[in-house]
Amino acid sequence: MGNQRRLGLAAREQHVFVDETKRRGYLLVASVVIPGEVDALRRTLRGLVLPGQRRLHRKDENDRTRRSIATAISASAVTAIATTLEGRCGRPPGPLGRGLH
Repeated sequence: MGNQRRLGLAAREQHVFVDETKRRGYLLVASVVIPGEVDALRRTLRGLVLPGQRRLHRKDENDRTRRSIATAISASAVTAIATTLEGRCGRPPGPLGRGLH
């Protein structure tokens, strides 16, 4: 039980950002950032938003900005976990895929 408590505490001390794409199969990525790094990373990424833009989104950016985003994230204390899932109609198998269209 002690390990579960420590894991629960560690999970509460982190920020997790999740995104998915169904472009070529199904890819799910979770990025974990410790709280002390979140504000600095947000400031860095906000600095890449161009005048007139509301937000960054990789699919909408040119190659130069994509490289800048990747460089900023890789220079930070981010841990990313990526997984691919295969299922019918581009949906992940099992309970995760139910209701996703």
